[in-house]
Amino acid sequence: MARRTKFARSRSRLVLGPGVVLDWDVVRTALARSRVTTDPAEERRLLAEALRLAPGGVLAERPTGHYSWLARVRLERSARDLLVDAAHRLAILCWNGDDPDAAREAAWSGLRVAATEELLWRDLLRATAATGGA
Repeated sequence: MARRTKFARSRSRLVLGPGVVLDWDVVRTALARSRVTTDPAEERRLLAEALRLAPGGVLAERPTGHYSWLARVRLERSARDLLVDAAHRLAILCWNGDDPDAAREAAWSGLRVAATEELLWRDLLRATAATGGA
């Protein structure tokens, strides 16, 4: 009996089958759902899930010289922007929920994706100060 594979070769490229789910699709779905929910706790959960699935950004760890097409499609930049917005929004929700420790974690999650993002550094400093940290 032949086994169905999750991918196939087509002209020396891998083609994913229709049943394959990518983490990035799950991240985008969680972010989209977070924008339409009216429950702050559910929004927090969805944002945290998205940030957990993309801890270092999209294709942050890849072999040198591979995936050069990413620069042309601007995937890295748009993914970075989405994740920074998610981390900032999560920090605000945590702050409003009186949970500065969670706000600090949200800011760190975003900074792992975009280490120089000033907005997230402000979130981190504000949360750290609220918890009595240096």
